[in-house]
Amino acid sequence: EPCELIDEINIKAIGYAPEFPFAIDLSGKFSVIDTISATIGDTIELQIYFEKDFSDIRNGIRYWLLGMKFNLDVAYNPRSMNFFDLEPTINCSLDYDYSHGLVKLRFQNVDSLKAGTIAKMKFLITVPDSIITDIIINPYSFDTDSIMFLDLMPEPEETILVISGKCLITSLKYSTNLNYLNQNSPNPWQDNTTIEFSIMEKVPVKLTLHDSMGQLIEELLDGSIVLNPGVYRVTIKSNHLTSGMYIYSLQAGLFNDSKLMILIK
Repeated sequence: EPCELIDEINIKAIGYAPEFPFAIDLSGKFSVIDTISATIGDTIELQIYFEKDFSDIRNGIRYWLLGMKFNLDVAYNPRSMNFFDLEPTINCSLDYDYSHGLVKLRFQNVDSLKAGTIAKMKFLITVPDSIITDIIINPYSFDTDSIMFLDLMPEPEETILVISGKCLITSLKYSTNLNYLNQNSPNPWQDNTTIEFSIMEKVPVKLTLHDSMGQLIEELLDGSIVLNPGVYRVTIKSNHLTSGMYIYSLQAGLFNDSKLMILIK
């Protein structure tokens, strides 16, 4: 009104959002790779920074992305750091999943996100397998309840963590192999039998033989010799033993194990 409606038509158009690259950092120095120094036993706080305001100016008016949600993964060496606390520094809903060496953060209901910190994370520095390790931050899955008028292009962040020693300890060497004590072979046995065992650290080793009543018969290895990591075999002869059941025991550092053998003459 007051014009008469003659005709109408629906028009559809396809637009595109301009690229919006931005960096993520742990120090706010976005142009260089960060290096964090810590000592075994320290508690460190990592602040996650976003480089830019998530907004755009059109015709002199600033528009903000509203109702944003996104994910952010923080990957680290679990043998160097132990995660124990997380706190957002922006107004949002935040939850996370924690697994060995990975914290997955989920941000929701984020309005008018400005450049600066978005969260704080706390870690305990533990005895590492290497004094130099990496922390990787990877953001993804950006979305919004309103119009995504910017094509968000985050750049993953890599930070170097350098850990100094404490009490003359700098690192631990980890192995997928385990200490073991095998069953003697052959068993039952007559003339001689062989005991095989493996140790994964350089320690004094004690291998003893007891009778079925628990009385010490012989110290095959008395603990006075320090053995290097490896597989070892000790052979027992029966010329000084009588028929019966015996127990042999291995002590190597914190490792202890015992097995039964049967001698038949």
